[in-house]
Amino acid sequence: MLLPFVLYVLSWTGWLLHADAYERALSDTQYGPYWGSYLEQDATGFFPELWQSLQSLWHYHRDVYSFHTRFLDDSTHAYQSSPWGWFVLNRPVGISTELDIAPGEQGCTAVAGSTCLRQVLLLGNPVVWWAGTAAALWSVVAGLLRRDWRHGLVLVGLAATWLPWFRYADRPIFSYYSSASLPFLVLALTLLVGGIAGGPASSRTRRLLAGSVAGVVLALTVVAFVFFWPVWTDELLTNAQWLQRMWFRRWI
Repeated sequence: MLLPFVLYVLSWTGWLLHADAYERALSDTQYGPYWGSYLEQDATGFFPELWQSLQSLWHYHRDVYSFHTRFLDDSTHAYQSSPWGWFVLNRPVGISTELDIAPGEQGCTAVAGSTCLRQVLLLGNPVVWWAGTAAALWSVVAGLLRRDWRHGLVLVGLAATWLPWFRYADRPIFSYYSSASLPFLVLALTLLVGGIAGGPASSRTRRLLAGSVAGVVLALTVVAFVFFWPVWTDELLTNAQWLQRMWFRRWI
């Protein structure tokens, strides 16, 4: 338990090195009850400043948690979604959209009577997420029924990064919260391909099958990456091109 805690704190090195800037910004906006009086007792010296920065980091997490658990009970959001569907991309999150770009403007090539648009959509690569989700289902079988500790590690990781969100499913939460689960889905997919390949004594046919599965998934991932790149990066698309990428109504 100590190692994950240390690694998590280290991931906030930017905060710890520049805590004074964050503290001042939070105090100016009256983000929480802690920040107003904080700057009046600023520490001096390396270890006092380090300790104070760690304290400020703790209070920041406390205020963020309090805000999201106490003040959003009656709120709604157009892009909120249930954790049940996060792994299958049930509801991506739109960040920005510029509609009704007329033909000829910004290089729009739409035909007369139609327009172009730009969008930034937080949508995962469908091949990676869907294949990983299918592999995770196999990890349930292999981890629980076959007692394979490697798949058990996948299940623990998914449980730790996904299941806690069900506690807050009655308030606005979003699919991008599941990004912490993605490494475990990829690990599940890797284990599945490894299981198809078998051990050192497995047949050549079996190893070729595993290689073919891995190759197909990789190729489809690259194709999907290129295909969805425009809606990830705010590129110009005609309405028809955009609709080609909206495979489901809930993606709109």
